[in-house]
Amino acid sequence: MKRITLAALTALLAWGVGAPTLAGVNIAPKPLAMATGKPPNILLIPDTSESMQEDTSGRLALDRSDPKCVPGPNMDADHCPAGARSPLSKASIVKDVGLLLIDNYRDNVNMGLMSYQQHPASQDRGDFNSGGTVRWHLVERAIDVRFSTDSNPSWYQPNHNQSWDSDIKRFRTQHPYDEDIYLFFNDAIPGYAWTPTNQPLDLDNNVTGFYCRTDRDGGGQQWDCHYDPSYEHDEDSTYMTSFGDLRDSGAVEDDIPGIGSGLWFADRNQRWNVFLVDSQRQRGIDSWGRRAVFLQTNQKEWRTTTAPGKGYLHVPIRGNTGDPAVDDAHWAALTAKLQPQRHDWNPDAMTDPAWPLIAAGLTPLEGTMQTARDYFEEAGSGTSNTFGPDQGWNDDLPDLPESCDVNAAVWITDGLPSVAADGTGLGDDPPGALDDAADAIEDFHNVTGADVHIVGFALPAGVEDIPKMPDDPLDRLAAAGGTEKALMAEDEQGLIEAMNEIFQQIIADARSEFSSLNSGAVMRLDSIGFRTLADPEDWTGDVVGERNPDGSATEIWRASEEMPAWEDRGLITSNGDFEPGNADLLAEMIEILGGDDSDQDDVDQAIDIINYVRGDASNEQRNNGNFQDRSSLIGAVVGSEPALQRPINHGWDRVEELRESYQSHVSSKSGRRNVVYVGSNAGVVHAIDAESGNEIWGYVPRAVWPRLPELADPGTDFVYTVDGSMRVVDAYWDGGWKTVLLGGLGAGGKGLFAIDVTNPNNPTVLWEVTPEDLGGDGDDLGFTFAAPGIARIDDGSDTGEFVVVAGNGYGSENNDSRLLVFDESGNLTENIAAGTGSSGNPNGLSTARIAMDRPDEHYSRWVYAGDLHGSLWRFDLNSPSSSADEIHSTSGPITAAPQTSYPPFGNGFVVSFGTGKFFETGDNSTTDNQRFYVIYDLDPENGTPGGDLTSRSFGGSNTGEREDIDLEDYDGWFVEFSGGERVLTQPRVVQDMVLFSTYQPIEDPCAVGGINAGYLLRVGSAEGAFGDDYTGRIGDIEGAPAGVGFTVRERPLLDSDGDPVTDPDTGEVIADGVDVAIRIGDHEEVLEGTAGWAEDLAEGRRQNWMQVR
Repeated sequence: MKRITLAALTALLAWGVGAPTLAGVNIAPKPLAMATGKPPNILLIPDTSESMQEDTSGRLALDRSDPKCVPGPNMDADHCPAGARSPLSKASIVKDVGLLLIDNYRDNVNMGLMSYQQHPASQDRGDFNSGGTVRWHLVERAIDVRFSTDSNPSWYQPNHNQSWDSDIKRFRTQHPYDEDIYLFFNDAIPGYAWTPTNQPLDLDNNVTGFYCRTDRDGGGQQWDCHYDPSYEHDEDSTYMTSFGDLRDSGAVEDDIPGIGSGLWFADRNQRWNVFLVDSQRQRGIDSWGRRAVFLQTNQKEWRTTTAPGKGYLHVPIRGNTGDPAVDDAHWAALTAKLQPQRHDWNPDAMTDPAWPLIAAGLTPLEGTMQTARDYFEEAGSGTSNTFGPDQGWNDDLPDLPESCDVNAAVWITDGLPSVAADGTGLGDDPPGALDDAADAIEDFHNVTGADVHIVGFALPAGVEDIPKMPDDPLDRLAAAGGTEKALMAEDEQGLIEAMNEIFQQIIADARSEFSSLNSGAVMRLDSIGFRTLADPEDWTGDVVGERNPDGSATEIWRASEEMPAWEDRGLITSNGDFEPGNADLLAEMIEILGGDDSDQDDVDQAIDIINYVRGDASNEQRNNGNFQDRSSLIGAVVGSEPALQRPINHGWDRVEELRESYQSHVSSKSGRRNVVYVGSNAGVVHAIDAESGNEIWGYVPRAVWPRLPELADPGTDFVYTVDGSMRVVDAYWDGGWKTVLLGGLGAGGKGLFAIDVTNPNNPTVLWEVTPEDLGGDGDDLGFTFAAPGIARIDDGSDTGEFVVVAGNGYGSENNDSRLLVFDESGNLTENIAAGTGSSGNPNGLSTARIAMDRPDEHYSRWVYAGDLHGSLWRFDLNSPSSSADEIHSTSGPITAAPQTSYPPFGNGFVVSFGTGKFFETGDNSTTDNQRFYVIYDLDPENGTPGGDLTSRSFGGSNTGEREDIDLEDYDGWFVEFSGGERVLTQPRVVQDMVLFSTYQPIEDPCAVGGINAGYLLRVGSAEGAFGDDYTGRIGDIEGAPAGVGFTVRERPLLDSDGDPVTDPDTGEVIADGVDVAIRIGDHEEVLEGTAGWAEDLAEGRRQNWMQVR
């Protein structure tokens, strides 16, 4: 079966699949409370040691698949680049991956480049060992070579895993001069040669050489290549005797032969002391073996055998300054350093910004981390010996970008540290070098707070076998740097995967650092509380059940951990099950993807998307697929407030004509499970068992189908789908009582739905409406931020008619504000005009408050709702053909539902509401003053309030004006907030008090969300806004926007020891008063006391539902 490719998916999405038209409004592309922050700072530290001239097998890098690229005097260097400039070298691979990282992440990170400080370039060949980096002939040094005229002897075994000096050999190459002779070996590394010593480097010189190891006996050094086992190899100074070639007989009896090949060394030339290199030592190779061959490549290479011991900052961290010219220049500077190695002469080759990184020399990790530490701490200076001019510091170095403290260093290495910070070589003591480097990394991590990620790339085999070396030496370094475990890669693809994992982790860390995981929605069911979460790392989410949420909460379940297997999930949609067997769904998904149902590949692609939404992870990137990885099947819960289904009496038994049938309906609820409903941006409404956390079923609205392919696209940062709020209501529909889940999609789409959940185990979709379903009225339906509600209107029947009432939301094609009324079948029965708007100044109606006419009538005649233009509207459901009445007009948008309560005398309502919005781009930076209002609409049948309001001064403390408000002079009062503080949630009114929260975005891009503040004010006119005791601002928390609620508790009487006092007759704890715990999100402020208002709250909570409606 062919699966959808990432390229195909990306192309489809680029055509606008699933991207709705936001007519007029500019919905923020991701949640504003989580959209702050800064890109993380990443310092890339690639290894630039000599071993990077090797390929991933450890041999000199060269394209050996090309028959023309056989080392020797006749190899064409232009056609066959070798060493670090070869595309196959570890140096080139690391650079290529670096360029890919720039392409993939330049918009998401700031990046800098540091590597090892190297000695300056020199043209004196002898400086290679005394403070210079020089160019020599590049050769391939084959170690412990065997020779044969047989191209495939029995001891040539390419896949063997024996030691480097085994007589069994892994590699084979042809003799550079004699096509009848073959060379076999297990190890071959970059090497260097120079002839003659007093002339400039001449690539025409023949530097191919044949060598045998010179051992010593009791009398000292020997010129001859002895094979007598009694001779002892001197490991401190490996001397090799050079020969011109091979011959077919020995000069003397004890010359070393080619092990049965009949070939002997010939023509002794001179004895050289040839140094071992770090990569040999780290492979456990302690000599050049009995026989060695240097094979020329006819090109130059940089070399040095010493190092200053520190790091060098090539490109400071930058990339997202907001200035395109500066940023483009930065990325161009990084790109220049990641080009292939050059070998033409440049006295500043090691540090020239226009030149690429040069791979030569040793691995001074200890000192490099000291340089990196001082760079991050901005501790460089002209006199520093760790980060001074010799390490890349200068007076014009830009400041480290603000990253909200998410900084990291990434070291890519093909070996272990080999140089102390003072330049002392430690190649013969790898464990000691490792300890020093680990200490330096730990110091860097502790001082800077930055993590150090370690990537081992094509490390030599045998490192763990070095005496006193830990089993996983790079893990030791990663743990010191705070990342615990190194990532390993054996080839370019593995390195790409490792670096992507690291960069994505750093970006995820940055998101989680500045994003609130608590979405602010908290509900209670007796002793269980429910919190919803949004995790910006992969934009998944969760619903968490907690025992004792009002005290020391204990988590009892997470819905993400209780999900059924994806094949067993009960997902439904508006026309049946949400699974590939739903023919209408499959056909629509094929069309969404731009496919053809006659093409099986297109059908398979649509199936893959449907199954991905169901939870199938087989096509996710972690499983070698192309779809976005997910840590949870619940998407980020952002704009959706949970709805709770429980055996609650909504009071319809007060209607005489409905009493008997409704009491029977309420009685039947007691045997049903309690369910939490929440919409997530995984495209699903989740029905979750309140006791166990199990997902019972899920609903995928038809309106979000076009957006589902975006969920699977790894390149998509965030997608709104089911982001609206829901309500569980009772309605008398189709001749009987039903419990119905009503909901919208918020920023996820333009749609409303009703689901019969009378039996929560067996839901039935009653209807779903989108603009396409409404004909000409469809232009009035916007993004349904406005949660729908249920109203009982007087239609002349005994039961009345139960209708769904909803504001039209934001971003409709007409950009007006309108109230929409639907019957039990989802038919639009009324479309009531309110305010007007335009694409340049869009309007839209927010969530409506449905008010009962009077406590003894039980009809929902009056509806109050605000709009984006700041008008508070009153709608009369008894006269739906008339337009709405504007109760009040203010300069601030009204996006939260108002609250209504009854005045202490007369008719009408007291309407409480606030202004402010937080869903469009830029809303998190506005500082306009907003207000909270209490308006007396005392005669709705005969007009509107006059609009004369008095301001209540409020300085943010628990005090304010208490002067009486004379209703003959004023129609209400307001409190003004400054600094961008705004009202985003519906107030609560109990007795004579209004409880509400405000939200103030924090300007600091590194701060979490904003500040939620709770307020408790008097509604009644006797004392104005501020009454006795604690009224006023009662506490605040940081996070995403959160509503406010309260819990009333009896406070026990305590004895002198602080223990509760019990009644001696009953054994019950004696109450000393009433405490009120005000909740803002999942935070509480406990207000202790016996004040009258606390008793009022307690009484209000105990009163029936009619009082608070």
